[in-house]
Amino acid sequence: MLFPIRCFTCANEIAHFYGEFERRNKENPHTVLDELGIYKMCCRMIFLTHASNILDVAQQFEYKKLTVSKNTLKSMSSIIKAKK
Repeated sequence: MLFPIRCFTCANEIAHFYGEFERRNKENPHTVLDELGIYKMCCRMIFLTHASNILDVAQQFEYKKLTVSKNTLKSMSSIIKAKK
């Protein structure tokens, strides 16, 4: 999903390095992490194993939002009006 703000193990802030790490994705990841100053193995593990799938989740959300029928929206609006 989203890249974590802090390391799960040592609680170091690591999110501000993620943009540079992604931008340099053609290079050797171990070299990039060394140059960014990320030496702890727990932090390195997060960078090396992170799978960014936020776009897939957003597409599924849009699909679910579009498949709501008009009748469902009408019944929801009538429930809301009845509660007022």
